Amino acid sequence: MFVQKIMTGDFVKCSQDDQFKQPFFGRVCRVIGQQAVVEVLNFHFTDRQIVSTNDFYVTIPTKNLRRVKITKCQRPDLSS
Repeated sequence: MFVQKIMTGDFVKCSQDDQFKQPFFGRVCRVIGQQAVVEVLNFHFTDRQIVSTNDFYVTIPTKNLRRVKITKCQRPDLSS
């Protein structure tokens, strides 16, 4: 199995963690060994208390993170 290298600035999805009930999306702020400090960007409403208590930053093991590829889309021209 190929293990993705998590780096600072990557957008990630965390689907399994003991703190959260649902998956969340975030941006990696710092990687320290096998842990990553992640800024939580999108989360399920059931986890709002956990996210606000931690000021939108959590420390997650890198094995629980999966990189998300961002695809740039072009908006259609609606002026005509």
